[in-house]
Amino acid sequence: MKKSTWIIGLSAAILVLLGVAFKVHHWPGASIIILIGSASLSVYGLLLYMEKKLLADTLVKKIVNICTTVALFIIPLSFLFKVQPWPGASIGLHVSHVLILLMIPLLIIHAVKEKEARKKLNFQNEAILFIALVAFSVFVWQTRISKQVLDSFILQDISVKKEIIYQKTKADDLFNTLESAVKSSGRAQSYLTKATDIRLKTDSLICYINELGNKMLSYWQEENPSMDSLMKFSEKENTYVSPLIMIIEGKGEILKSKLNAYTEAMDAVTNSRGKHMIELFFNTQDPQRKDTLETPRTWVTENFQHLPLIAVLINMNDMISHIRMLEAETMLYIQAIAAIEINSVPAEKKDKNNK
Repeated sequence: MKKSTWIIGLSAAILVLLGVAFKVHHWPGASIIILIGSASLSVYGLLLYMEKKLLADTLVKKIVNICTTVALFIIPLSFLFKVQPWPGASIGLHVSHVLILLMIPLLIIHAVKEKEARKKLNFQNEAILFIALVAFSVFVWQTRISKQVLDSFILQDISVKKEIIYQKTKADDLFNTLESAVKSSGRAQSYLTKATDIRLKTDSLICYINELGNKMLSYWQEENPSMDSLMKFSEKENTYVSPLIMIIEGKGEILKSKLNAYTEAMDAVTNSRGKHMIELFFNTQDPQRKDTLETPRTWVTENFQHLPLIAVLINMNDMISHIRMLEAETMLYIQAIAAIEINSVPAEKKDKNNK
C-alpha cells in the first residue's frame, strides 16, 4: 500500500474519532471535522480499491475488494448524513450494518486462504477500518434515544392536547355568548365582526400547522396520519423529515411569516394580557450567538433541526395551544367591552328619564 494512501486513511479515521468526541461534548466545529473526516475516509476506500484491484486474481479476492470499498464508501457517508442530519441517513445505516456483517467473514476467508505474504491483507488497513467502525458505532450509540424516553413525550402531548381542548371550548363559549347578545340587542355588531375575524384567522393558522404535522407523518405512509394520534407512531426518533420539510422545502419560513401576521393582527385587538402572551409565546426572532465560533441559528433551525420528530410534533401542538390561549383571552376581552356597549343606556334615553 502506498504511504500516501495509508496517511489519508489514518488521518481520516483520526478526524472521524475527533469529530465524534466534539459531537458528544457539543463542542463547536464538530460537524466540519466529521464532514472532512468522512469525505476523506470515502476517498481512502476508493484509493484502496484501486491499489488492491491489481492483486485480485481470484473471485473471493475480487468480492472482498468490492465489499471493502463499498463499505468504506457508504459507512462514512451514512455517518455524515446521520450527523448533519440529511435525508436517507436511516437507509445508509441499514446498508452499512449489512455490509459490516458481510465484510467480516469475507476478510477472514481472504486472510486464511492467502499464502503469499505480500498479498495478505494489510493490518494497517484493517486497523483503520476498525477505528472507523468503532467511531461510527459509538456515535450511533450516543445519539440513540431509548423507546422509554420517546414514549414519555406522549404524556406531555396528552397534557398539551387537553389544554387545546379547554382553550377552544372557552373561546367557543365566549363567541357564542357574544353572538347571542349582539343578535338579541341589535347592538355592538362591530365587536361580533372582530370576533368572527379572529376565529377565522385562528382556525386557518391551526389548520396550516396540522397540515405540516400530517405531512411529516405521511412520509411513512401512516394510515390516516393525524397529529391527534402520536402514540402508535413508529418513527418517533427520526431527525431528517422535519428539516427536510421545514428547512429545505422552506415551510418553516412560511409558518414563521404566518405566525407573525397572526400576532400582528391579534395585537391590534387584544388587551394587555393578550399582548403579554404574544411576547411570551410568539417570539420568532433568531437566537443570538453565544460566541463567534458557534454556528448561526435561526428560529426555524432552533425549532425543527436536530430534534426527534416526536418532539417537533409536540412543539407544534404546543404552538396550537398558545394560539388557542391567545384566542380565548382576546374573545374574553372583546366580549367584555361589547357587553359594556350593549348594556349602556343611550344618551337620548338618559335625557328622557331625567325629564
